[in-house]
Amino acid sequence: MPGALSDLVKALSSSRDDVLPSARVFPAINFEKKARELRVVERAEDDAHVNFPPAESTGETTTETDVRAEIDRIAAVAKEEYRRQLDLYEGRIRRSQLGADVRTDIEAAGERAISDLRLAADDDFLRLELLRREAEGRTLEFDRFRTANRLDRLPVPVERPVLHKVVIAALVLAEGVFNGLFFAKGSETGIIGGVSQALGLALLNIALAVGYSRFVRPHRHHVSSMHRALAVVGTTAYIGALFGLNLAIGHFRELFGQSEGSAGLAEVAARLTSEPFGLADVQSLLLVLLGILFNLIAVAEASKLWDPYPGYGAVAKRKDRAFAELADARTECIENLTGRRDQAIAEMSQTIKAIKGRENEIELALNGRSHLHDGYVSHASHLADCYTRLVQLYREANLKLRTTTAPARFSVLVFPPSSVERPERLANLPVDSSDLRRAVERMEHFLKEIRKEFDLQASRFNGSGS
Repeated sequence: MPGALSDLVKALSSSRDDVLPSARVFPAINFEKKARELRVVERAEDDAHVNFPPAESTGETTTETDVRAEIDRIAAVAKEEYRRQLDLYEGRIRRSQLGADVRTDIEAAGERAISDLRLAADDDFLRLELLRREAEGRTLEFDRFRTANRLDRLPVPVERPVLHKVVIAALVLAEGVFNGLFFAKGSETGIIGGVSQALGLALLNIALAVGYSRFVRPHRHHVSSMHRALAVVGTTAYIGALFGLNLAIGHFRELFGQSEGSAGLAEVAARLTSEPFGLADVQSLLLVLLGILFNLIAVAEASKLWDPYPGYGAVAKRKDRAFAELADARTECIENLTGRRDQAIAEMSQTIKAIKGRENEIELALNGRSHLHDGYVSHASHLADCYTRLVQLYREANLKLRTTTAPARFSVLVFPPSSVERPERLANLPVDSSDLRRAVERMEHFLKEIRKEFDLQASRFNGSGS
């Protein structure tokens, strides 16, 4: 969404091609050093020894010409630097002002940010509506189930299901160990062989208990008489299977010991049919009782994994899952909306900062331009003064040693060359900061609008599914 804004921030904050000039553009001339470099005094004395220039001379001497040339050279360098720095400041001022295209981009970016926030919220709201309808459908399904089955209670919550499953698994393991201990008497491999052969019987016994708890026991209180009748049949079958299986295990244990580990299913079935309760060994009877006890404990534990009424827990779970998905989606949508708002606000704030930075840059550039001009004016005066003093130094040194009359022009004031004349006043630049201020006002307006839009869309999300 904030693509247009981010591009605008980059455009407004992009670095310039040039850097701001140094505060010290025009270095002062060291008069004594320059006089030594040009050998002004020495050359004046040399000319004086031969009374040069003659009294009738009206032109400059070579020394004076060299002084003028040196000052002209320095002035030319300073003027070139002045023009370069002046162009830099004026170019910076022109670029810092907002053009019509930038103002249009600012307007479009603000409108786009609000529009994108609204469109993203609409997409998320549509997804929430689908989930809300799913939750309503699951609620209707739940209510119809309660009505059809005459239920006026809430579903029984399944607490600590992992614990119950661990207990059931422990029952399988414990019965397998006990069976193995009892079978060890007739096994050639001792207790290890007994456990390995008895574990399957223990698993079958506990599976019978779990199956009864899941598919038969809940139907005992069903609203349908058909279901209750089937539950009675199933319970009867379960009781028969419970005693039959554990008695078979007891007979298997006795035959297992008598035949030294080679008891067959046919022999167990024949003995179970002819004398089901004819267990000769007390340990075999104890094995039967332990098997029944473990089975009943498994029935009690497994019954806690489901609601007592068949199908009630499943329909309630579907309803709860639908509402949980709706709540999670609503939270996600609000977080996404908040993220979009925060990003848009951050980039709008950066845009405002960049615009204000341009306004500050214009002010700095105008001040720098003015200081540059003042510095150039001072430098031109300084060059003119240096020229005058160098020429005057030459004339004074010449006058001290010559024996003839000096040229009349030696008594005339020295006029500096045109290269160090005072520059013209700076031209006024058409600088208008009102566009920058209006751009800031528009971005601040869009900041308020994005917050309003967020509040509006967030209220839609908070109301969805309530």
